[in-house]
Amino acid sequence: MPATRFIRYDNHEWRLSQLARRYHLAPGTLSRRLDRFGETATGIARALATGILTREQSGRRGALKSPWRYEANR
Repeated sequence: MPATRFIRYDNHEWRLSQLARRYHLAPGTLSRRLDRFGETATGIARALATGILTREQSGRRGALKSPWRYEANR
């Protein structure tokens, strides 16, 4: 069982799972974002403000970046 992770944000001490629920994020998603952005005030704000993509949005974004993208004008 993983240890409880506490985050200090907005003058309040939050358990990671509570903070994730409040911002409609999965706890694992928030944890990975905090690992990447850091637990500074700016990093926490960025982790919470970064949106969640739907499956369709994610597919479109990946298709735009893919080197195998279909070219209609061949």
